[in-house]
Amino acid sequence: MQSDLTSATGDILANANAITAVTTRVTTAEGTITSQGSSITTLISELNTAEADIAASSVVVSAIDVRVTANEGDIISSASDVTTLQTTVGGHTTSISTNASSITSVEGDVVDLLAEYVVKLDVDGKVAGFGITNDGGSSEFVIAADKFALYDASAAGGLETAFPFIVGPVGGVQRIS
Repeated sequence: MQSDLTSATGDILANANAITAVTTRVTTAEGTITSQGSSITTLISELNTAEADIAASSVVVSAIDVRVTANEGDIISSASDVTTLQTTVGGHTTSISTNASSITSVEGDVVDLLAEYVVKLDVDGKVAGFGITNDGGSSEFVIAADKFALYDASAAGGLETAFPFIVGPVGGVQRIS
């Protein structure tokens, strides 16, 4: 689906696009059977003004994929959901990306498990975010940020007591408390 608008009085050009693709597939080749489904959605809106020399866009991309494969008694099952939100005005871009995935495989007597969730915030190339993974044997929680703090919403005494734990700059001074 596409919509366009052109305004001669204000020299404004705008358009919007929506694309959705849904596929399912079951294949077999040389003893390997695979069942797969995917859904990809893309939404784009753009605006350009000649008078103010402003260009702006918003983009959303969402992809969901599920797959199960069986090969000579070995089974792999996976699911993923990836979403990106992005906006741009005058050459400045911000985006939020999330990636969630789950993988289970059984190969003979060996079972491999992995669950993962990642959030990435990007503002003109400055990236912050976090990721958490668990493979059934160990787990990780990694944070990329200039400051990390725990906030106690029920704390009395204002901001001084509302943050019982902070790593990063506070009042221009590096602090770990």
